[in-house]
Amino acid sequence: AVESQTVAALDPGLWRYRFGYLALARWMSRYHRVRVEGTRPSGPCIYVTHHGAGYLNVDLAIAVYQLAWRDWFETGGPLRTLRIAASKGNPLERAIPGLAAVKRHAGLIDPSEASCLRVLEQGDQLMITPGGRRESSPQSRHYRLRWDDRYGFARLAVRTGVPVVPLAVVGGCSPYAGVTVGKLSLWSPLPLPV
Repeated sequence: AVESQTVAALDPGLWRYRFGYLALARWMSRYHRVRVEGTRPSGPCIYVTHHGAGYLNVDLAIAVYQLAWRDWFETGGPLRTLRIAASKGNPLERAIPGLAAVKRHAGLIDPSEASCLRVLEQGDQLMITPGGRRESSPQSRHYRLRWDDRYGFARLAVRTGVPVVPLAVVGGCSPYAGVTVGKLSLWSPLPLPV
């Protein structure tokens, strides 16, 4: 049996959201000329998507802003809380001071089934990238899903009764030009405006 764990609540009224993260996400949405097609669910759901490419997954951060925060931030519409299940402690978090805290403030949670279940029970939406970092490399520009029997999101959906919403972030791999040599991936330091 999986025990439900506490997941810290987000407080978008704090200055760091309104004048920091959300303002940056709004600017990045304009810089990358983002547009959303399709209808967004209003209640709990599980978005399942390809893992973005690049060392900073800007495409997933912008997707969260567009799907959950934009209407509230820009027009005073309803606030949807969307969490991303993501691994913690990767080398980039250790290399960039404060990145782990930014990810936590942005609503990233650990990918355990217990944490994901808790988020859905709280009424939040959840974004899962079953392919993980295996899909996040320069050769992943073909958007091939590499889920390899990782279907925990289906168990969560059956257990909670929430819908699974396929999400395609088209162009998510394009901002970072890169090459792979053996096991080493080299990326452009700044995202291109695509």
